[in-house]
Amino acid sequence: MTSEPIAREPLALVCAPGHPLAARADPPTWAELSGEDVFLLEQGCSYSDELERRLLAVPGARPRLTRFGSVDAARSCVTAGLGVTLLPLTTVRDHLRDGRLLRLDGPRFADAPVRLARHRRRWTSPAAETFVRELVRHLPD
Repeated sequence: MTSEPIAREPLALVCAPGHPLAARADPPTWAELSGEDVFLLEQGCSYSDELERRLLAVPGARPRLTRFGSVDAARSCVTAGLGVTLLPLTTVRDHLRDGRLLRLDGPRFADAPVRLARHRRRWTSPAAETFVRELVRHLPD
């Protein structure tokens, strides 16, 4: 298998508009976030794993972490006001626009890399090559 970077995706730390963190004037600190219910994607997800590491690094931290295998599950829990999550901006953009979620100004995270994976020994059709070129051309820089 080979993979190549094709884009970077901004991440968003989000909660429901009625969540206590949403009403704060100041961004939440790591200590405050470490006391929240946090919904993460399954282990191996680079940004969820990084969020977990950072929360557990807070002295005395006891965050309540729940992992899911889908973005929809984590986003649904947060939309219902049950906690916070960190997800790619494209997966929460509509919820932010519609007011179902609120982006928290808080600790920043590096953009997540988007990679194109291909089987090293498989032939790639001209149509697939064209699709990849067009896909990369339409992704943000």
